Amino acid sequence: MSKKTIQSMLDEIHKELDKIKEIPSVVRLLLNLVETLTVQNDDLKKENKALKKELNKLKGIKGPPSVRKQTQPNNNDHSSEKERKKKKPKKKRNKGGSKKRSVKADRKVELTLESDQLPPDAKRCGIKKTLIQDIKLTTDHIQFNRQMYYSEKENKYFIAPLPAGYDGEYGPTLKTLTYALYSEGQMTVDKITWLFRTAGAVISKATVSRWLTADNSILHEEKGAIVKAGLSSTSYQHLDDTSGRVHGQNCFVNVLANNYYSAYFTLYHKDRLSIIEMLSIGGLKFSLNTQALDLMQTMGLPKKYLTFFKTQTQEKILDRDAINTLLATCFTDTKRHQKHRKIVLEAAAIAYYQYSPDAISQLIVDDAPQFKLITKWLGLCWVHEGRHYKKINPVFVRHKKILKQFIKAFWDYYRQLKDYKKNPSSERASQLKETFNQLFSRETGYEPLDKQIRLTKDKAEALLLVLKFPHIPLHNNPAELPARYQARVRDIHLHTMSEAGTKIKDTLATIAATAKKLSVNLIDYLSDRITKRYQVTSLAQAIKDKSSKEKTAGVLLKTD
Repeated sequence: MSKKTIQSMLDEIHKELDKIKEIPSVVRLLLNLVETLTVQNDDLKKENKALKKELNKLKGIKGPPSVRKQTQPNNNDHSSEKERKKKKPKKKRNKGGSKKRSVKADRKVELTLESDQLPPDAKRCGIKKTLIQDIKLTTDHIQFNRQMYYSEKENKYFIAPLPAGYDGEYGPTLKTLTYALYSEGQMTVDKITWLFRTAGAVISKATVSRWLTADNSILHEEKGAIVKAGLSSTSYQHLDDTSGRVHGQNCFVNVLANNYYSAYFTLYHKDRLSIIEMLSIGGLKFSLNTQALDLMQTMGLPKKYLTFFKTQTQEKILDRDAINTLLATCFTDTKRHQKHRKIVLEAAAIAYYQYSPDAISQLIVDDAPQFKLITKWLGLCWVHEGRHYKKINPVFVRHKKILKQFIKAFWDYYRQLKDYKKNPSSERASQLKETFNQLFSRETGYEPLDKQIRLTKDKAEALLLVLKFPHIPLHNNPAELPARYQARVRDIHLHTMSEAGTKIKDTLATIAATAKKLSVNLIDYLSDRITKRYQVTSLAQAIKDKSSKEKTAGVLLKTD
């Protein structure tokens, strides 16, 4: 049966359904069956197409070229931004003033008219000032005449040192631009070298690459300070991840953020222990206390192993070697019990982390399993939850209407939570809990929607964390939006080739993203650090100052 014939039959069914006020239960079941079979049929078509393609490869048949389809308007659009945000009236355009008022002239040029260009009666009546912005790409080669001294006694020359940042035949501006163009400018080493050569510098790609991968301890220390200040700036943090590659190996780039900073970390594993290690500023440590034992039980560690670790309970903090020794005692076969080893390591790491000085109190994430249990409180992103409903694709018009009505109710409730944040109270919190239970206990008769409603209700504690902590955001955009940077990195650079390259990528991304959030000029900041002038306030101190100022003023962060 052709697709056109099926669509014609569906249209007829729609017409008949519109005539019925109360749909019989058997008809409801049949409609849901059609919806289910339609989804299954689409999935099977995709699978069949993929299998045919693989089969042709095995046969040595060259298939058709992969051409990306034209993007259709609203095709597979799972964004909920239109529903989430209220429509605001357009701002009136400010007619007065010019952006050029803040621009200072670097030089002045006098322009005059010759007498033969003017009529006989023309009289001089003043000057018309016109400010034109432009930029020069040129060299600034400096010859330093360095005073030399020689000591016969010590048989040694003494030479006046070069200023900070001037070494290896190149000055600090080239290095500053390399860091800025690579990170914020998203340029490859090849293109950066091309730009410098165009401006007149005699430089190789190897030199530019070496600046990015050689000793950058100052910048790495800056990143460490940013993360430490960012973690202490708010009780909550956002966390999200996206894919990355290092020398052809698949990795995971995590973004830790709030309104003051964004920090990037490339990890080789997508598991809970890797996340805890990333968050542990003082290094990964373990604690075998009663909390660790409770977590082991929650995670499903068999009773006989749980009994062993109960005998090992201690208040002493363990490092990786110490806990590995205990694991070797319990699990003598190194090739077996990998899952159980992982449970013990994660539980002991969480037990220590939650009471460490830099522990996050409330972590806001999507529903990924590796983020769970790490912090005392876990908040889920409402925007991410809303996407599940946008992905439901009903066949029947009746179901489309039901889905549309529920999505509207979903975002109406979200806006009630936003209003609660402005004026929280225990009475209003109780009302919102009751409203949540009513909304997510609905039975619409459209099974895919009802199933998703039940799944959302199961996440009530994490989705309603804002009722306990009104200062936390309702969504994870502060981490999800910076994660798009890494997506562009994949498009442009494909992958980093070394550990040093990966480390500087994350460090520069952290500095650039944080500078943007704090309205700090990135080039000025990098230049200040490279030349070791330290006249620009550190980003870590800027985070402390801004967060302290907003806490004192009682400002509710505008993250929603």
